[in-house]
Amino acid sequence: MKKLVIALAACAFFAACQQKGKGVVNANESDATKADSVQHDTLVYEGEGPAADGTYKYTLSLYGDSINECAFEEVGITPKGTDTLARTTGLVAFHNHGGKKYLRVQEHKEDSLTFLQLNDSTLRLVSNDFKEAGSGLNADLKLKK
Repeated sequence: MKKLVIALAACAFFAACQQKGKGVVNANESDATKADSVQHDTLVYEGEGPAADGTYKYTLSLYGDSINECAFEEVGITPKGTDTLARTTGLVAFHNHGGKKYLRVQEHKEDSLTFLQLNDSTLRLVSNDFKEAGSGLNADLKLKK
């Protein structure tokens, strides 16, 4: 069960990394302007998923116009309290599989999380082989406005 929850968390993290409709920063802009653009173009997705003895809370932040860097955090919430289970930064890669759009967040070559883009504001954590969890077990992350 713990592996399923971790896999779901990873998937949610990847889905949140996809960005649509953002332009590319002009190469002639100053570093200060670029820093402001990165701050203003950060996308944050949040959501919860089921766990054996509580819930998991997920947060995925995508940085900048290019959306190639991100941060992910997974927090376990149980009757005993809260515990940060994972906190990582990484790069984002976009994939098309079976006619659907996915994003994969990867800290190291072997460690990654995959997210299905359900729509412009929702990402679903899926397994690294693009499979969703069973009914009622999905972890959806919503774009925070």
